[in-house]
Amino acid sequence: MAEATSAPAVRPGPQRQSVAQPAGPRLLAAARTLIGPSAVILAGTSSARLLGLLFSVAAARLLVPAEFGLLTYALTIVTFSSILIQNAPSGLGRYLSRHRDSVADQELYFSNWLAVVAAMLGLSLLLAVPIALAAGLSGWMLIGLLVNLVGVAIYATYYATQTGLQRFRHMTAFYVLANSLQLVATVAAGLAGLRSAALYFLIFGIANVPAVLLVQRFRPLGLRFRPELFRLGLLRVIAHFTWPQVVQTAAFTVWAGSDLVLVLHMLPRELSGGYAAARTLMVALGLAPGAICAVLTPRVAAMSAGEVRRLLAAALLMIGAIVVPGVLLTVFFGRGTVTLIFGARYLAAAQVLPVLAVGSGLYCFYLAFEKTVIGLGRPKVDALATGCAAVTTVVCGLLLIPRLGLVGAALGYAAGAAVKLAVIAYYTARLLSPRRALGEVGSTL
Repeated sequence: MAEATSAPAVRPGPQRQSVAQPAGPRLLAAARTLIGPSAVILAGTSSARLLGLLFSVAAARLLVPAEFGLLTYALTIVTFSSILIQNAPSGLGRYLSRHRDSVADQELYFSNWLAVVAAMLGLSLLLAVPIALAAGLSGWMLIGLLVNLVGVAIYATYYATQTGLQRFRHMTAFYVLANSLQLVATVAAGLAGLRSAALYFLIFGIANVPAVLLVQRFRPLGLRFRPELFRLGLLRVIAHFTWPQVVQTAAFTVWAGSDLVLVLHMLPRELSGGYAAARTLMVALGLAPGAICAVLTPRVAAMSAGEVRRLLAAALLMIGAIVVPGVLLTVFFGRGTVTLIFGARYLAAAQVLPVLAVGSGLYCFYLAFEKTVIGLGRPKVDALATGCAAVTTVVCGLLLIPRLGLVGAALGYAAGAAVKLAVIAYYTARLLSPRRALGEVGSTL
């Protein structure tokens, strides 16, 4: 087995001599390749995210709004603190897919990538203490932060590995099991009279540990961690591929969490629970689009430019058919939904739901472009687009929240989503332009 020392940009597709087909049938054929795996992922992730939503609902009902706001705030701090590890293993899926015919090569990448993830986790744990103290988290909340970082590393690595192996059922089984454990433990604690944001924070983070152990017991990965396969040249390749994704994660964290943080610091604290509830409801809007997009990266990694264009177009059409009705339903029935799920105490969420729904809808389209550029080996494009979104959201939040309150925060979030979609769509169009060689395009990023 040869040592890998560089990462090829894109594997050229095979040269075929075929009769050109109309665009419609080709798009339909591309859509069919997404439907099967997407259905599996949708069923699993919908169940898992429903369980996650029920965890948030249970926590919201068991805790007073201020405590629920603290829990949501702490989970946002987890996102900030895990910048180094959230996307560190994500490129692993691409390389496992490209080497799907060689278990030896897959174990080479798997072993070296785990070393990088472990290093990022160790550094994140060290940095978490000053971050927690600066954020006002101490005692059990600090311990909960450390536990959650370990949970993030487990989830991200397992997700990336199973995606690369295209074992979507195993991936979703782990996700469902982890969220089931979170919900059951939280409800059990509440029924026992244990109602604390710190306790639920710990439960949220620790659930990934027994979940991965159980899934591995019955459905092992089939890949071994082999320290003797460490290669300095390959570690450099991984670092080169990973650092733009770390930057992207940092920017994404700012974009996705800064609106809530600004609300907590610029508005009365009782309003934060309502805004957090509104953001929680947006999870449902991204379930089906997320399932569709999860299939793209491993597929794109082994496709020609023409095949990628058709696959992306099919994904965008499918997402549009789902997202547009979802946004309209949120606009017209959001108030009743908030009251039904969270209770009248969280009605502050109703006023921001239409704006957040538009922003979340734009982000669903963005996901298709993001997974495509990662599959093409261009993570810097994703980092650039997300960085533009982060700057937009922070600036808009600082300017609009004092004037418009919660609506200003929601407008900042939506503006960031619009900017990142525009940027990544522009660069993806350049990468996939039929007039330019795919191996040459994107050299500027």
